[in-house]
This record gives sequence, structure tokens and C-alpha cells, in this order.
Amino acid sequence: MARFGEIENLERFEEFKSNTEKGIQDKLTIVQYTTEGAPIFYQLDYDGVVIKSTIDTSRDEYGAGEIYHNTCTAIEAAERNDATEYVLVGCEEEMDNTILVKWKN
Repeated sequence: MARFGEIENLERFEEFKSNTEKGIQDKLTIVQYTTEGAPIFYQLDYDGVVIKSTIDTSRDEYGAGEIYHNTCTAIEAAERNDATEYVLVGCEEEMDNTILVKWKN
């Protein structure tokens, strides 16, 4: 879960990422909160080959309020000066596929 730059259970995300690299089936839900406190749900379902993602913004009254689906092949970490971004890659749909941002202190 990510809230205002804080991440809880990061080790579970790292386990999921590792499982996708090893071809081990796994599921993960990430909940991020907007600055107004609305939850955005990222459901990731890895079947051993691809990651099926569902991004649910329906509870965000200031955002699009929609549910998006995508199928991707992997998760990559993109290093920036101030953060590490975890992004779904090899996706069928072109969209913002950032699923987690880990800010550096």
C-alpha cells in the first residue's frame, strides 16, 4: 500500500516481482491513495507468462473514475534521481503503466 510517499508491505511487492521473473504464478493488489484520500486499486495477476493488470479509479471522484485493463510481460524498475519507478512493460495498451513509486530519502 502506498500513501503520500509511504509504502507498507514493500517486501510483498518485491516477492511478486521476483515471482514474475521466475515464472511463478502470483497475484497482488496495490492500493494507492490520492491526496484527497480516494483509493486507487491495482490488481496484478501473473499466470506464469503475462501480467494481467486492472487499475480501478472508480472511487476517485476527481479523476477519470474508470477501470482500465492491460496485459503486460514484465515489471521493470526505472531509477530516477529522487525515486525508483516500477513500470509494467511489454503491454498491449499504451498508457501510464507505472504501478509503484518508491521515493528516495
